[in-house]
Amino acid sequence: MAGREGEGGKERKSGKKGFVVVEVPLNIEDYLRLEAVVIRKFGKRRRVFTKFVRDCIMQKVAEEEKKM
Repeated sequence: MAGREGEGGKERKSGKKGFVVVEVPLNIEDYLRLEAVVIRKFGKRRRVFTKFVRDCIMQKVAEEEKKM
């Protein structure tokens, strides 16, 4: 995940002061690592976010299967 700045990312301001959200295309391994970090740091309280990450993983898997 590190070192991906400038790799086609889109930047937008968040509703919260001082936060900038950068949308960067990730591969499946990055999504899995991100989910593990969120669960480790916040526990199961972030179910909505982990559900979003799982949905992204499933979408990536479906895209990879279509390519084959």
